[in-house]
Amino acid sequence: MLDAILNAIGKYSWRAMLGVFIATGVMLFFACRLGIYDWVEQFRGLLIFGFIVSGGVLLSYIGSAIYPHIKGVVHTSWSKHLAKEHLKHMTDDEKIVCQWFVDHNGQSYRTDPAEGPVSMLEAAGIIFRPGTAHQGGVLYDYQIHPWILDFLREHSGMLSLSTGH
Repeated sequence: MLDAILNAIGKYSWRAMLGVFIATGVMLFFACRLGIYDWVEQFRGLLIFGFIVSGGVLLSYIGSAIYPHIKGVVHTSWSKHLAKEHLKHMTDDEKIVCQWFVDHNGQSYRTDPAEGPVSMLEAAGIIFRPGTAHQGGVLYDYQIHPWILDFLREHSGMLSLSTGH
């Protein structure tokens, strides 16, 4: 029974739900001014139910419309947070790879994905493989995310080596 009701509500367009929401709201909040107070009192429960349900359905339409955008923003922010945390704790070998990108203005870095620091930076989302393999599938061109390149330029001290490399 509940499924049938939910399916019926879901088949209404947002315009119909907006109409129900406005109509029930006007009747509930302006009954005295409209001179329909006695009539509204007889159906107050149904009008409140219609107002709440149509409002909920409208909110779900709004939520489903903005969800992809919010999800993208949250995912991007979280990915940037994780990448920055990794940048703060890089090994010297990872710093050398990142320094190469800074020195070469973000130019692609061709190397073997099995190289330790490269695979760690790729796993952390700092560098990525935009294309296919070269030389029989052994080497890939890696690129650094532009925002990370800018971040490393602004915080060049992060690339200072801690050992005598």
